[in-house]
Parts: sequence; structure tokens; C-alpha cells
Amino acid sequence: MSSTPKSVVLLAGVSGAGKSTVLSVLEDQGFFCIENLPCFLLEQTLEHVLDNNRYKQNIVISLAPNSFSKDEVFSVACLRDKYQVDLSCWYIEASRNVLIKRYDETRRRHPFSDRLITLECAIDAEISVLESYAYAADYTLDTTNLNLHELREIICQKLLGKARFFGQIKITSFGFKYGMPQKADYLFDVRSLPNPYWNRRLRLQTGLDDEVISYLSEQPLVGEMIKAIGDFLLKWCTLQQQQGKSYIDVAIGCTGGQHRSVYIVEALAKILSLVFSDVVINHRELRE
Repeated sequence: MSSTPKSVVLLAGVSGAGKSTVLSVLEDQGFFCIENLPCFLLEQTLEHVLDNNRYKQNIVISLAPNSFSKDEVFSVACLRDKYQVDLSCWYIEASRNVLIKRYDETRRRHPFSDRLITLECAIDAEISVLESYAYAADYTLDTTNLNLHELREIICQKLLGKARFFGQIKITSFGFKYGMPQKADYLFDVRSLPNPYWNRRLRLQTGLDDEVISYLSEQPLVGEMIKAIGDFLLKWCTLQQQQGKSYIDVAIGCTGGQHRSVYIVEALAKILSLVFSDVVINHRELRE
């Protein structure tokens, strides 16, 4: 078996309780996701993903509710002993009335409704089938009174042990003369700052070169701009990620996208990296 450490989450719960949302949150946290897997394929799947070096990240497996057997006892301990893996079982539930309301609103077909007449009976049957898994689960998450943001917070803070929701922040430098980025959550214009372009010695260099860095670092307005933008992004990107936004695009533009915007993007990335786990830099006009 591969020596690469992996954490495996088994996810099951009643239909309509929010399993798909939980799965999406875990995927945003870097988990490799397998959705709606029949229980009889679980051990075969665990053998594959734990032996295959392509799967180096944590893994979440969502189990199909209609593949459970009421007569079989679900044993987490047996799976842990057999595969020697950090394995945890999560069970997602909600009150019967809330489940009925959610199905009435979405008009989706319950997976157990092919054998039973009423939605209420289908929900009761599913809860009964999942009883053994629910009893064995390490974590039970009741979504009855949770909105989407609260659900994300609970998953990250209580279940994953993270202080907040982590997503990716991409910071792009660009030149206005070549057009603005088509997609940006936040766009900042830094053309009002001193421009190294007018120094002939610096004109053919970029914001990655030492002489340009030295020149811009000595300009008080540049420092003020970096602090102002940095404070803004720290506050509002934190809020957006806590509310579940997985990707935030920030664009910093100067005239040609060679000097000021490049330098400021590099400076902002250092500031944001102290708080956010995944900060990506893109210098659009410097690409070969």
C-alpha cells in the first residue's frame, strides 16, 4: 500500500439533508470526491484509491443511500483495521418536516419512492435503512436549522478543524493599454503612482527586477497604496471566503502592466499569504 498519508471521509445521510453541499465544500478544501458510490463497491474502491499514487490528497466517498441493507451492520472499526487509514464516517440528517418541505420545494423524486407511495414513507424507509451507519458515525451533522453559510462554517471549523473556509485568491497584474481582464471580483487602478517607465534605465525592466523594486519601494505613495489595498482585501476576502466563495480574482492594473502593477501584485501576495492558504500570482503582460 502507498506510504502517502491520506484521510478518508465516508459520507452518508438522508436524501435532502445536504450531502451534495457537504461534498462540494470538501471538494473545495482539496478532497478527491467520489459521489453516490454503491456500498458493495466500497472496499474495492478503498483498495484502489489507497494503492494508487495518483490520489495523494484526502478522499471523501459519498455512499448511495439506496445501496444500504437494513440487515447488515456497518462496521467502521473493521474498515480502519483492514486498511490502516485515518477514516471517519459523517452522517447528514435533518428533521422529517424539513425534508418533506425541501422535497416539496424542489419537486425532486426521492430515491426510495419507487417502492413506496408517499414521500413520508420514503423518508422513513431511508432513515431506517441508514440506522446502522448513523449509529456507527463519528460525526452527525443536523442541517435542520442551518443555512448554506452556517453549514460551510461548521464543516470547516468543527469537522475539519480549520479556523475558516479556505479558497483560492488569484492576483493578476495587467496593462490597461491591452484591455482589462474579462473577469475580476476586485479591480484596482494604480496608474496614479510614480512610473518607472519614464526612467530610461528602468524602462526595459519589470517589477520583478531589483532596480525597479528598489525604485518603487522608495516611493511613499506606493507604500500607501499597497497598505490600502491590502487592508481592503484582508477584510473583504476573509468575509467572502467565510461565506463560501471558493475563488476570488483580484486585478491590479497600470498602463503597460510591466512595472507598477507587477510590483504591487508581488507585495500584496506576500501580505495575503500570511492569512490565506492559496494565493496565486499571474502577470498577464509578462507571459512569453
